Amino acid sequence: MSRLKKRKAKLSQPQGPADITNSTVQQKRFEWFAIAVLLFFGIYQSVLFFGYRVVPNSDFPAFVEVARKILSFDIPTNYKRLPGLGILQIALSNFVGGHHPVLTAGWLLNSILHPVTLILFYLIARKFIGKAAFWLVLVVAINPLTIELLSQPMAETTLLCFTLLAFYLILVRSNLCYVAACAATLIRYDAAVLIIAAMAMDIVENRNKKQILLAMAKGSLAFVPLAIWIIGTRLNWESSSKGHYLSHYTGSKHIGLGYLALLWKSAMGTLLQCPAWVKAIFLQKPSASGMESIKQANDILYGLSKLAAIAGFATGIMYSIIKKNLKALPLLVFLACNIAVHMVRMRSTPRYCFLLIWATMLMCCYGWGVLGRLINRDQRIPSKVLAVLYILIIITGLVWIYKLTPALGNAAKFSPGGKKLLIASIAAVVLFAMVSFFMNKKSGILRVSAITVFMCLIIFSNHYGVSKVIGNGLRDAEFKMLADWFVENSQPGEKLVTSLPKVVSLFAPDRKADIVHVSNIGGTTPQEFVASCYKKNITYVAWDSRIGLRPKDSYYKKWRIERIAPLINPKDNGPYQYVKRVGENKTMSINIFRLKKL
Repeated sequence: MSRLKKRKAKLSQPQGPADITNSTVQQKRFEWFAIAVLLFFGIYQSVLFFGYRVVPNSDFPAFVEVARKILSFDIPTNYKRLPGLGILQIALSNFVGGHHPVLTAGWLLNSILHPVTLILFYLIARKFIGKAAFWLVLVVAINPLTIELLSQPMAETTLLCFTLLAFYLILVRSNLCYVAACAATLIRYDAAVLIIAAMAMDIVENRNKKQILLAMAKGSLAFVPLAIWIIGTRLNWESSSKGHYLSHYTGSKHIGLGYLALLWKSAMGTLLQCPAWVKAIFLQKPSASGMESIKQANDILYGLSKLAAIAGFATGIMYSIIKKNLKALPLLVFLACNIAVHMVRMRSTPRYCFLLIWATMLMCCYGWGVLGRLINRDQRIPSKVLAVLYILIIITGLVWIYKLTPALGNAAKFSPGGKKLLIASIAAVVLFAMVSFFMNKKSGILRVSAITVFMCLIIFSNHYGVSKVIGNGLRDAEFKMLADWFVENSQPGEKLVTSLPKVVSLFAPDRKADIVHVSNIGGTTPQEFVASCYKKNITYVAWDSRIGLRPKDSYYKKWRIERIAPLINPKDNGPYQYVKRVGENKTMSINIFRLKKL
């Protein structure tokens, strides 16, 4: 009897109740073990990156400001940002102390929700790709953008948690999905797609008129808070239109397919890194000709990665549609609507890709699984061929990892947090692989080894992307140094001009009234600027490299930074008396000047 016939005969043998029970118990144990590993890994990440970035993104105060207006029963003056995140942060700040409780609460909120997010993603992914869900969740958990936003008290980590909660509740058919989706819409506008996805699932699953009307009613109720906010935006458009997100859609040009490229780069751009490229960044920059050849090799690697992503993504979508996979419906609605909305923006940033990273990678993995089953249908690939393939993956992976290791030392100096994450990630992979092997009765050692080596290769490659993005956490730390200096060396009533007054005020809350935005100083020339400073009783003017070294930046022009451009030099300049430079280096520094008395 041939090997294939033996396999079919074995599979055709009926399972007894004891076999089914044992299989179910083993499956449950495996699932709980996977959840436990992800939970502890998520907690470790939360602890490691709690407050890792000392100074938050400059948008952070704006989220808090609009929430304070709502909680004080005042009418907001700006409707650009929704109040959900700020309300959560302010509520949590009542339970923490310190010099800046709201900022601490923002970090704490991320730390609490991140492990929950990993578990929710695992429970969702399990329904699509089975046991491979663990590996996918781990890859998304160490994504550079995930780590960067975990260390920042911004909307994305909270938004992702509520998004995944809504998806999970949709898949388990709970009406609470509308509540979770509603909460997400109060954090960011594009979460409104979740309500549409929930309604689509209800309508398709229950096709009678009564159920359709009920789904529409539940969806309409979930839209009410967002609708009220939109009405408020319209009524206060004159004060809200400046810099509103809607202005990103009013231009004649749109990012289009460029958004898909940005999405791929954010989701998969660091999964496999060329060793020569890593060495060029972290060790020694090669000659122009050498750099060109490295770039060509890197482009080939990225090209293959993009082809794999497109193949998996397209297959996953087509298979879901052809097989009428109902559980994939909300995922398809979410992807289609969000991608369409972001493609018509004039421009975009990686932050606007973050919410789609998990969904995109899940669909790719789902598609790859389908392709794998089609290729190996009826187990047509001989076991010896699979064994050779696994050995090739192991050898290639180990050699690739070895070539990536020389830059580890420099990357660790550049990003201490990245080094700790690398060690924890490898430990999680090895632990999970070993336990899985023994739970599977010590079978398939080559397969498990190949998966382990491949995951370690991804972790090593991704490590350099993480290190580059998060660095040592001291980005913009010069503004905290400015606040500390101002508190220690100035008198109440003495005013300071800076480009980020709200950020500086976080660390000098008692002097908030004395910290003025550079754009609030009149004048179009350096001389007129100085005259306006005297009229407003300004004592100190701070020039910062963050914006001062970027004359082509839109904010440089908007805030008319050219009026203080001469202050780039740390020395006396006319009416300006040089006082001190604070910061890590010349590209992360602030020059502080005191205006001479008239």
